[in-house]
Order: sequence, then C-alpha cells, then structure tokens
Amino acid sequence: MPDDTRVPLWDDDLRTTVLNLRIIVGALIAGCLIFLGIAAFAVDFPVDADRPAVLTWVGLAVAAWAVLARLVVPRFMVAAARKRIVREAPPTQGDAVQDEGREADRDRERLIQDLAAVYRTQTIASAAVLEGAAFMLTVSYMIERSPVCVGVALALIVVLAAHLPTRAGVVRWMERQLRLIEEERQLGWRA
Repeated sequence: MPDDTRVPLWDDDLRTTVLNLRIIVGALIAGCLIFLGIAAFAVDFPVDADRPAVLTWVGLAVAAWAVLARLVVPRFMVAAARKRIVREAPPTQGDAVQDEGREADRDRERLIQDLAAVYRTQTIASAAVLEGAAFMLTVSYMIERSPVCVGVALALIVVLAAHLPTRAGVVRWMERQLRLIEEERQLGWRA
C-alpha cells in the first residue's frame, strides 16, 4: 500500500503559502526593527532616574506571556483544526475503485488546501504575538531607557525570524499533520 501521508509534488498553493508567509513575517520583523531603531536613535525622552521601571517589568511580563502563548496556542489551534478536518472531510484512503480514485485525489487536494490554511493561521498568530511583545518592550525602552528591554526585544525578533517558513519545513509539517489525521481517522476520533 502506498504511503498516503506524503505531500504531493511541490505545487503552486504551497509555494504561494510559503512566499506569502515570508512576506508577512518579514514585514513584522522589519516593523519591529524600524520601531526599535527609531526608539533607540531618533527619540530622546527625558528619563527620571528616581521613577521605578514599571513599564520594563510590564514589558518583561508581556514577553514571558508571549513566549508561553506562542508555544501553547498554535498547538491548540492546529489540534482543533485537525479534529474539524477529521469530522468533516471524507477519508483519503480506502478501498476506492478506479473511478473513485479521482474523487479521492480531489478530496486529498482539498485536505492539503485546508492544512495550508491552518499553517498560515498558526504562523501568523504566533508571529503576531511575538511582534506585540517586541513592540511593548520597545515602548518601554523609549520611556524608561532600560537596556534590558532592548535585549529582550531583540531576542523576540530573533524568535520571530524563526517563523520564516521554508519549503522543507512546510512539507514536513504537512506530512506530519496528514499522518496525524490518518491516525485519528483510524482510531475513529470524530468528536
């Protein structure tokens, strides 16, 4: 029996997904770097040394929350989408006769398109959470001039850059999701 969890040839839909996500994540990174540059070099707020660094602590808390949310939320999003796909989409393998083979191919193509949409959603959601925390830290730096804010903001931008998709990464993710969907179908998880 052929392995039905392999993503078919690198098609235009997946290529477009990767390109669009590279543009989106790249723009988020550029926005963070530009704002950080403006905060560091163009804006010169007077700093009151006696005032507690409340915004720095708030920014660090937001950064910690963002990293945690980035690790947890996308997994729940993907798992929920997979359950929906298992519940709604017909199986992609089985004892289909030759005439039904074309229908199975169309169903598989729809499944891959659905998974591409899930991948886009989870990537954008993860990147946006990190971008928000980096912006919060940049604002904190503008007002309080704490170098810790710059360091953590730069670290978040590096993590954000890790969201730039690659062809191989998307294909690996798709193949893993297809395997999980097939396992969930075999186990009868339709709830």
